[in-house]
Amino acid sequence: MHRLWAGHALLFVPLVEEGWIKDPVTVAVAERYLQPFKESDIDTLILGCTHYPLLRSTVREIMGEGVNLVNPAYETAVELRRLYPSRELQMMEKQRMGRKNTSSMSAMRQRSLCSLPILFCHMTLSRHSSFR
Repeated sequence: MHRLWAGHALLFVPLVEEGWIKDPVTVAVAERYLQPFKESDIDTLILGCTHYPLLRSTVREIMGEGVNLVNPAYETAVELRRLYPSRELQMMEKQRMGRKNTSSMSAMRQRSLCSLPILFCHMTLSRHSSFR
């Protein structure tokens, strides 16, 4: 028999956006959120938010090696690559880049977002970069 447990970790988003990935506060919050799942002896945990996979190592330390961690973003990317050959993906990207899509956001939000690419792909953005 399979059982499904659901939960939320609302504080993970601001902690990740602050760049507090390995901060003791983040670890304490993660321990609190994950305790009910740990007590339920789950075998798989879906990291169901774009921010959660960035806390994967913290979640792994808390949940242990016996719990399978699923990153839906990674699984989606793998499936898209399978469905769309590389040439089609390149064409879709060129079309997307050709569209002008601008939006405004507060200066504080931009400063916060400037640190996120470092977490995702080890690069930095200037404060004057545009976000699409």
